[in-house]
Amino acid sequence: MASWFGQGGHLYNIFHLDEFQQAIERQENTAEQDYELHDLRPSLENLPPTTTSTTTPLNDESSSKSSTSSTSSFIHIPSSTSTPSTYLSTSDLDRGHRLGNFWNYPTYNPAEKRMELIPEVFFERIGGSVESKLSYIDLGCNEGELTLSFWSHLLPHTSHPSSALGIDIDPTLINRAQTRSLAGDILRGGEQSIRFVDGDVSDLKFLEEEIDKLESSRVTLISLFSTTMWLHVHLGDSGLKLFLVYVLSRCNFFLVGK
Repeated sequence: MASWFGQGGHLYNIFHLDEFQQAIERQENTAEQDYELHDLRPSLENLPPTTTSTTTPLNDESSSKSSTSSTSSFIHIPSSTSTPSTYLSTSDLDRGHRLGNFWNYPTYNPAEKRMELIPEVFFERIGGSVESKLSYIDLGCNEGELTLSFWSHLLPHTSHPSSALGIDIDPTLINRAQTRSLAGDILRGGEQSIRFVDGDVSDLKFLEEEIDKLESSRVTLISLFSTTMWLHVHLGDSGLKLFLVYVLSRCNFFLVGK
């Protein structure tokens, strides 16, 4: 059974990978399809001038022919990286209007208030499931405040080596997260480490490389807070679905919330 935690209009859902994959296979028979994960973003050349999103993933025949490796029976990662897209990019002028990379977001939605919605048994369950190494990734981490809070709650529940990673598309927010991390009192280095990198999480080749750096066959926990809507806007229905399927293929627990 998947575990649901909800309070005050916020809903957090822990998906178990096997249940989600079974549901996908039953409903869509995706095991019979072959997806190129780095092509989730729409092709700008094929879009009308006024269109900003599409539900049809880009079909790149050249990269499709070169795809050989896979992380599951129905998910394939291309062997070569495509030219980086400028579609999902950020600048000082954005301030969250296109990509959700809101500056000073913790001011409006403080981490301590959000953490009150998560019962301690959640962290006990995650920490207790670790057999060799605890790994945690926060996608769309903003300034890293919630990432650091989550990791600090996870660490007391495991005696194993631990590593955490926060990713956001906005370099300014990542710089703030790195500063916040250095100023905090969470143990870093040795068997416990945390780092923050800027990048586009919808570029699954990039995401695959970052996950592999954690040196865990499967990430213990991946979280996605206040980001799903923006992925949906830019990837469309099918792109968002493939993104979620991929993330679930690389983790034991997946936490989605506001």
